[in-house]
Amino acid sequence: MQVKEVKLLGMVSTFSAVCNNCKIEKKITTSGGGDKESYHIHEQLVKSTLWCGTGFAGATSMFVAFNFDPLSEKSYYKIAKKIEEEGIGKLERAMEKSRAILHDILNERDGNNNEVKDIYVSCDGSWSKRGFTANYGFVSVIEVSTGYCVDFVVLSKWCKTCVGISGGQVPDHECTKNFHGSSPAMEVEGWKMLWGRSVAKCKFRYMQVVSDGDSKGITAVQTLDPYGVPIEKFECVNHVAKQLGTALLNASKKSTSRW
Repeated sequence: MQVKEVKLLGMVSTFSAVCNNCKIEKKITTSGGGDKESYHIHEQLVKSTLWCGTGFAGATSMFVAFNFDPLSEKSYYKIAKKIEEEGIGKLERAMEKSRAILHDILNERDGNNNEVKDIYVSCDGSWSKRGFTANYGFVSVIEVSTGYCVDFVVLSKWCKTCVGISGGQVPDHECTKNFHGSSPAMEVEGWKMLWGRSVAKCKFRYMQVVSDGDSKGITAVQTLDPYGVPIEKFECVNHVAKQLGTALLNASKKSTSRW
C-alpha cells in the first residue's frame, strides 16, 4: 500500500492510500468539515484565540509555530462570524429558558400568575480594561434569589472597519459600534437600555436593585422612571466592606500611635 499526503490546508492534511494490488484509492482527512473555513480544527483554533483575546495575530503565530500555512485574515473572520452567529443563537435560547424558569419559580412562590413580575436584581458592568478608558463591555441584570441572568446588553464605541479607514468614505459594513460617547457613560446607557426594555422583552420590573455605592446607573434609571413607581436601591455589602476597610487602613496609616 502507498500512502502520501495529497493536500494541506492550514492544519488539515488529506492523505491518499492506494492498494498496490487492486489500485483502490481511499482518501482520509485529519479533521472533520468540508472546506478551509469549516474544518473543525480551524474552528476550535479561532474559538480559542477569541476566548484568549489574541485574535488573528495569535492564530497566525500558532500556525507559524507549527510550520503550517496560516489562515488568511478573510478566512479567519469568516470562521469568527460563524462562531458568533452560533453563539448568539445558543445564548438567546439559554436566556429565554432562564427567564421562563424564573417565572415558574416566582409563580409557585408568590401564588399568582401575573404576566409581569416585580423582582429584586443586581446590576453591574464588565469592561475590556480597568479605569475609564474601555472601548467595549457589557451590563447585566441578575435576579438576586436565584442568581439567574435575566438580561444583558453589549456596548461598544469601537469598530475595526471604521478605525481602519483613515479618511474618505467608510464602506458599507456591519458596524460593531453601537454607542457614541465617553467610556464612563457606557454603563449608564446600559442601565437605561435594560430598564427600558425589561417589561416588553423579559416580562419583569426591576423594582429593587443592589449595586455598588458609586454607581450612576441607578440614579439614571430612577430619573428615567420606566414604571411610574419608585425604584429602591440597596447597598452591596461587599462594596461597603471594601470601602470601610480601605478607610480604616488609611486612618491607621495616618495615626502616629501604636496599636
